[in-house]
Amino acid sequence: MKRFTLLFAFSVLTTLLFAQLNGDGYYRVKNDNTKRYVVVRSNKAEINYSTNNVDLGSLQSILGFENIVSDPSSVIYIEKKPEGYVLKSQGTDTYSMIGYYVKIVKSPTVTGAYRAYATASGLVKYIADEPWDGEEGTLMSNAETTKDWYIIPVTSEDEQYFGMKPEISTGNDYYLPFYASFPFSFQSEAMNAYYVTKVDVNKGVAYCKELVGEIPASTPIIVKSLSGECSKNKLNLLNSTTSISPSDNLLTGVYFNNGKKKIENRVAYDKTTMRILGKLSDGSIGFVTSDIDYIPANHCYLNVPANAPAELRLSFSEPEDVMYGDANGDGSVNVTDVTMVVNFIMQNPIDNFDKEAADANQNGEINVADITVIVDKIMNAGIESSN
Repeated sequence: MKRFTLLFAFSVLTTLLFAQLNGDGYYRVKNDNTKRYVVVRSNKAEINYSTNNVDLGSLQSILGFENIVSDPSSVIYIEKKPEGYVLKSQGTDTYSMIGYYVKIVKSPTVTGAYRAYATASGLVKYIADEPWDGEEGTLMSNAETTKDWYIIPVTSEDEQYFGMKPEISTGNDYYLPFYASFPFSFQSEAMNAYYVTKVDVNKGVAYCKELVGEIPASTPIIVKSLSGECSKNKLNLLNSTTSISPSDNLLTGVYFNNGKKKIENRVAYDKTTMRILGKLSDGSIGFVTSDIDYIPANHCYLNVPANAPAELRLSFSEPEDVMYGDANGDGSVNVTDVTMVVNFIMQNPIDNFDKEAADANQNGEINVADITVIVDKIMNAGIESSN
């Protein structure tokens, strides 16, 4: 019975998508009665073994295509295996959690729809939407009027496209922090993907680099476009890609923000060490502190040192090469640089002081530890020249 309960909890969407597949690919699932679409809000479920009940709060339903068109958790990838199908969405999949495959049947009453069920020891439970007319619902079992489902392929050519909805605008540009488990390319023109490679706390700058071509799965990025409309920010969802996620990406992605008890899956926001994409006080784009409690689902954030400024300007230029230890910027590391750093620490007036270069150990602070690093560089250079 426990095996069945686990199956019921984690294979809900796999059963829904079993029959109407045109090969492996991406789909959305829509209820015939409520007209709501299924979305994946967590990779956990609350299970009551004594009553054989399952809380499917991780699997919810949303009314209106306009509310899910840009939501990665409404996109389900179905992969056929010899034994059945596997559901994949936002970093989770059914088989890795339960090790089991299930089946579905055509609806006897609704043309083109299907009914999903799981059985064990003669017990049958159909998967249904919550039977009410609200804009949101939670998947449940055995509701007679809401257990018929449609399976709709996601394409870039019709009304079932995936289109990004930017959240920030500056001038003529629109931006979105984005994190999805599927690889993709841009179908619409004038769209670009960026990731952060370096944070300079002394200059208050986050440097980013463009990611050209196909975007690998599970790669946190910043999307820049020239339109705020989903229909003008379409994606091509890819079954696979040879692209590799960049190893120097400093952004961190978050799939879920679900606070429901026992299926909780969220990342608490820490304003000391986290920055989120936003508009700076001067109106430009960058990373800012926020009053949010948790990182939004399907978003990404930037980890920063505790001494980072409240705002970090986003630079689309490559960072300049820095000779760390060269505090006066004369092109060499010598005793003069030690004197410059000592004067800075003592708060004595100095000219031509390069704070970034003076931070010799690159920890975001200028103190005695940097002097030690500079002295070591001078001594090592002297040893090498004597040899």
